[in-house]
Amino acid sequence: MSKNNKNSGGGNPYRGQSRETQLSTAEQDKKISKLMSMMLRHSPEDFGLRLDPEDGSCGLDELLAAVRERTGYAETTEEDIRGVVRRSDKQRFEILEPADEAGHGAPVEKAPEPRIRARYGHSFGRVTYPQGTPPTVLYHGTGRQALPSIEEHGLLPMGREYVHLSAETSFAALAGRRKGKLIMLRIDSAAAMREGIVFYDAGSGVWLAERIPPNLIKLDETYEDKPEPRSKR
Repeated sequence: MSKNNKNSGGGNPYRGQSRETQLSTAEQDKKISKLMSMMLRHSPEDFGLRLDPEDGSCGLDELLAAVRERTGYAETTEEDIRGVVRRSDKQRFEILEPADEAGHGAPVEKAPEPRIRARYGHSFGRVTYPQGTPPTVLYHGTGRQALPSIEEHGLLPMGREYVHLSAETSFAALAGRRKGKLIMLRIDSAAAMREGIVFYDAGSGVWLAERIPPNLIKLDETYEDKPEPRSKR
């Protein structure tokens, strides 16, 4: 194997790839997105980042500096980061611009410069989200093998801070397909609120709850999984 190949970072998922190897936009987005997820959702301290304890954000310039410190990411630009945010099919991240109104997050007057955060999926601490009233039905995609446990115990965070629910089946399916044969669950959120369950609005049709009991969950027998063809960039 040549020295160039040895230094390409192929064995480390958080090392980048030389610009000499031309990646498609989708491939580049995937690499940067994985690194951003580690930084903003799981272990920010490992990258020297201190996130706001309320909304989980940090300065966009701080994130970019941390990304550039990783081997192979030195040429990453702010536009690369913004592109990942725009093109993310699951809307994992959000950029808070100074002029944004704090519609579904912490106030942004503390942000004279753009800030960035993960909308959901945190495995550390508890990020503050506004309570809200969701659509009367929400969806959760998962693998069929999980159904017996869900029917017995309901939906649990499973290592995360919240259960993730979606207003649209297309969005719920994106996460569910990673877990095996996809099934779609319908959550009676109106009944859940009557039972005292609190829902939190994470934005972009993502809703969070601490737990959904089994009596409020039904298998959507009519749902047919029809993945959209991936566009070639």
